[in-house]
Amino acid sequence: MAKSNHHSTFSVATETVLMNANEEFVKDRTVLNNSRIRSEIMEKLADYMYSYTPYPTGLQIGEVAEALVRKHPCLTELGSRNGWLGWMYSLKYKMGNYRSKLRSLGFPEVVCNSLKNKHPDDRSAAKNIKKARKGEVVFLPHYPAGDSKEQQELDRNQLITESKKRESTVVKDLMCRTFAHRRHEVVTLQMSISDIKDRWPALFDVSQVSNWNCCYRVVNTYCGLNLHVSQLHTH
Repeated sequence: MAKSNHHSTFSVATETVLMNANEEFVKDRTVLNNSRIRSEIMEKLADYMYSYTPYPTGLQIGEVAEALVRKHPCLTELGSRNGWLGWMYSLKYKMGNYRSKLRSLGFPEVVCNSLKNKHPDDRSAAKNIKKARKGEVVFLPHYPAGDSKEQQELDRNQLITESKKRESTVVKDLMCRTFAHRRHEVVTLQMSISDIKDRWPALFDVSQVSNWNCCYRVVNTYCGLNLHVSQLHTH
């Protein structure tokens, strides 16, 4: 996980407790045992990991746990062979609960992996997880504010009509406006190429390829910039 040694900042009170506890650990190896502090750390780190990926690997979670203990030695688990193994297992469990919470709130990147939304042959929690590829920022975006799935379906139908015209001036705009709807269909429905071509013919129009790539880059750059700025505020 990128920059796993830079965790999001905890509350001022928690940072103060950790600073004082670190000093005590250096003097006599006294570890911090505070359930409230531990709860906040788990919540913050789950949010931190989710900002990179909803489905971190075991290796990535281990990197975060190791970096946490390296930065705050007072959190060392004295009975652990490496001092942070228990944190790794706790964070793995926490991420599962965190995804469940966001799934109940309708976050599309985790809703698409709920058992009821999977193909009958894939209805296993760990099977065929849909997730962003490395470097992919916009995987399953939310529908734009004030918009809805129903409205974008109407826009998609208009897009089909406009795609049949020789010189339509609104196809580019409709392609950008229906980005979220298109991504939801392609990712969650696992459509065949022929089905995609029937529902989104403009995707296969050579004249629209450069426009679509431009739109995709703009959306990725905008979302990536927001993510980067938010992380600057937390480091």
